[in-house]
Amino acid sequence: MARVVITLRADYQPTLQSIPGFHPRLNDRLYLLSPLTRPQIADAVQRPAAARGVDFEPGLADHIIADATGGALPVLEFTLTRLWQAQSHKTITFAGYYAMGGIRGALDRFADQQATQLGDTAAKLLDRVLLRLVRVPVGAPELTTRQRVWKSQIPAAEWRVLQQLAGAWLVLVDNDTTIGEAYAELAHEALITSWRRLAGLVAQNIEFLAWLT
Repeated sequence: MARVVITLRADYQPTLQSIPGFHPRLNDRLYLLSPLTRPQIADAVQRPAAARGVDFEPGLADHIIADATGGALPVLEFTLTRLWQAQSHKTITFAGYYAMGGIRGALDRFADQQATQLGDTAAKLLDRVLLRLVRVPVGAPELTTRQRVWKSQIPAAEWRVLQQLAGAWLVLVDNDTTIGEAYAELAHEALITSWRRLAGLVAQNIEFLAWLT
């Protein structure tokens, strides 16, 4: 017997429930996930490092845990991955943490650094390409999410920019085998809010993006 597990952002649940006849099917099939508690965040931060014999500088783990409280789990994962790569002598340091911008700035700083290495031609097209990767529902900007961009739907020059962004770990490029076409999408929805460049673009073009939906 096969089982299918589907994940859904909690803020999209009312939209799903609004489909006629769908609500009864959800009643006994929902498993709600709440944000991690502080002890659970502490485990997520400390236990993987401890299992590999890696230490945090005194006070750093508590500092990271405090910064991560309040729904920053995707950015926490990214930051811990970067910290792991930056460890020195099996120690994760305050210097490494602050150099990457901490929990709130790590993804923003990384994305900016990657964007500056794209070259002049790509830089001119970057904002246009980024806006293609975002979907804003009409009347519900809080439900902004990423969307796929199909290779056949955009100019070749923009597709080359998407390939560069994939090489910079900001975009995923894959092939949909059901239709035999390549597509690109943001590597993670956290980029929409945590990368200030992209967040600003969305805010400036919110009405236009909603009109495109």
